[in-house]
Amino acid sequence: MSDDLTRLQRQIYKLSTQNLDQLPDKSAAEKALQPFNDAAAELSFAQQIAFDAYPDLFAKLFHEIPQQPRTEESDAGFRKSAPPLGSVRLSDSALALVKSFMREIRREVPESDQIALIGWARDQRAKGPKDADWADLGSGWVLGTYRRTEVPPDVIDRVRDIDIIFNAEDPSSLTGKIVDTRGRKLVVHD
Repeated sequence: MSDDLTRLQRQIYKLSTQNLDQLPDKSAAEKALQPFNDAAAELSFAQQIAFDAYPDLFAKLFHEIPQQPRTEESDAGFRKSAPPLGSVRLSDSALALVKSFMREIRREVPESDQIALIGWARDQRAKGPKDADWADLGSGWVLGTYRRTEVPPDVIDRVRDIDIIFNAEDPSSLTGKIVDTRGRKLVVHD
């Protein structure tokens, strides 16, 4: 069942991106993508049931996600959005959050070498299984991961025993700053 759901999600993604370049503006593209996003979200809720019932399934599917090859262009993009190494600090609470997150990632996919990421995301949206509509979360700092093989080594920082990548549209927004938490949200301050 999970394989079928994954196949459907891939087909939805492929269909959703066809002909987007022919739409007049970003708003029209977002409107055209909405039904596809809704369908993909609903399928992910169904897939979560399979993951809960069969915990090893997530690790299996994770390995089927194609690895993004490094290119000169992708490396340049990482370098352009990264602040200088050593210029960003983590508060104790942010460090604890990152460590907890990475323990969970290693538990789920122990053989995958993942690097923590703290980056800026625009136009975040979320939808729960019982939600009729998407909730706009706005912009903010997010915690995620990249495979070590997908990033240039010279953007991987080491902060208090954690390998991490910092990423922002304007890297100076992180330079000399402290990443902290408020509740379970990441914030940046002097």
